[in-house]
Parts: sequence; C-alpha cells; structure tokens
Amino acid sequence: MNRCARSLLILCFLVASCATTDERSHSRVASAASNAQSPAAGAMSTTEAYRALRDSLSQAAGFSSAMRIKITESGFETSFNDGTVRRYHYKDTPEPKLEICGFFSNCFGEVRVFTKGSGAGVSPGCCNWSWATERKDAAERFLAAFRRLAAGVAEDPADAERFAQEAKKFREANPKPQLPEDARRFRVRAESAVSDKRFDDAADGYEEALKISPWWPEGRFNRALVLGELERYTEAMREMKHYLLLVPDAPNARAAQDKIYEWEGKQAKRK
Repeated sequence: MNRCARSLLILCFLVASCATTDERSHSRVASAASNAQSPAAGAMSTTEAYRALRDSLSQAAGFSSAMRIKITESGFETSFNDGTVRRYHYKDTPEPKLEICGFFSNCFGEVRVFTKGSGAGVSPGCCNWSWATERKDAAERFLAAFRRLAAGVAEDPADAERFAQEAKKFREANPKPQLPEDARRFRVRAESAVSDKRFDDAADGYEEALKISPWWPEGRFNRALVLGELERYTEAMREMKHYLLLVPDAPNARAAQDKIYEWEGKQAKRK
C-alpha cells in the first residue's frame, strides 16, 4: 500500500517558516487547482458543514493521539498534551485552494490554507495547515464545509418568518401537540449523548427531532444549551429565542433571556 493510501487524511501544522515561503514551495502544484471545483457554500446547511469539517479533521487527528480538535462558529483550534494550542479563524483565512498533491503519489488533491494562526507555540503570521485526501468527493466536501462556516451562520429571513408562524400556531393550540414517536427516538439519543458529554452528537440529535417537530419547546431549549457548550453562540442564541417565541411565559423565561445575554458577551470577546 502506498503512503497516501495508508494516510488518507493528513493534517499538517507548519510553524517554522512564514506563509510566503510555503507558498513558493507549493507553487509547482498550484496550477492544477483551477481544475477542481467545490460545491457552493450555500448548498450545504450549517449542521452539515459542522459534521463534514468535524469528520474530516477528526480523521486527520487520528494520526496523532496527542491532538484534539475543537470546532466553533469562528474557527477551530488544536491542542496537544504538551500544552500547545493553535487557533485558526475563518475571518483571517484566505480562500482555501484545492491542489493536485505534490508530496504523495496517487493522491487526488490537497487543501492548503495559509492563516494568521494564534496560540502557544505559534509564530505570529507564520502558520499554515494542509489537509489531503485521495478522494475528490471528500476534498470537495471539506472545502464546501469550510466555506459554509466561513460565510457565517446567520438565520435566513424566510426561515425566521416560517418559524414565527409555526410558533404562533403552537401558542394558540389547545391542547398542545404531543411529541411523535419518531422525534422521541432522536430525543432519547440526544439526552444520552448529553449524559456522555458528546455535545456534537447531542446537537445533531436534537436537530433531527426538531426537523420532525419544530414546535417542541424543550428541544429548542436543550439544543440551545448544548450549542452554548460547543461555543456555537449564534446558533445557541437563535434556538433560545425560538424557545421564548414558543413559550414566552415559561417559568424559566427570565433565565433563558439571561443566557442569551451571556452568550452575546462571550461572542463579543471573540471578535
């Protein structure tokens, strides 16, 4: 088995030299980049983008047991057992490029991104990372996910209007609808994931339940808290606002609004 086949996904962190040097060293393969097109960012939902980026980077992280990856709405960070932490922010990252591999035989493409990395052990302005795969569809999915999250996670006005109508129907309903069995299945899975502190899986589980029953208040509230744990504050605030639209007179309405204020503050510190 060749080296690329053994290492389907490679995530490399190079901090010894500046991006300009790396760009020159990779120029021999840059000309092939224009032949590979990735899906438009808007074609992928926010949740699909988180899943795709998480899966790609997690598989890459498997080559180093000391590396842990955390993905948020503003970027992602890697941390190591030696205390080194490196952060990569979408807003500081140029448009990623998909290139024909220059270092691994029989490898389809390599994504190279030069960033303003920050954190312990990182030289200011001299940080880049690359991700490689021998599968074209995997490379395109990675790029689409990165671009989708870099574009932001604001709610579409049409979606907001549809939910407002859904919330109005729920408030006026008497009796209130019961959670159907299909949604309950995802609820149980999400609650189990929360117990195990698998917050990514919990967020996905609650979302699947809410696709079936978008009027479910507890699902909105719980997903908001889980998203807050994941530092996906824009989505967390949106879910909590949806909760308050559904049950504005809930006993915990004051605490829910205060949680929104808390997330606003945390989000502001990251900008």
